[in-house]
Amino acid sequence: MSAEGKKYRRDVALLVTKDSRHKTPIEGRLAVVIVTHRKDRVSFDIDNSCKTVLDSLQAAGVYRDDSQIDSLHITRGNIDPEKKGYLNVAITRMVG
Repeated sequence: MSAEGKKYRRDVALLVTKDSRHKTPIEGRLAVVIVTHRKDRVSFDIDNSCKTVLDSLQAAGVYRDDSQIDSLHITRGNIDPEKKGYLNVAITRMVG
């Protein structure tokens, strides 16, 4: 893993540990929604944004394994030049 990838994982872990809802891994089947917000209009492959974040959330202990994910939805969000770019991620347990 590159130094940039390791830093990303650490950053995700820091964000997750600040959120008190994630003290123990989420169990069961999951649905994940990711919205990418870029700082500019530079072209990018939207699917490249999911693998790294899903692996980082797993490494941070949000869920035990990304094989728990049964539904994954990725949306290109707003351009926000004031920020470096960011993701909004929603994870819900699937019922049924």
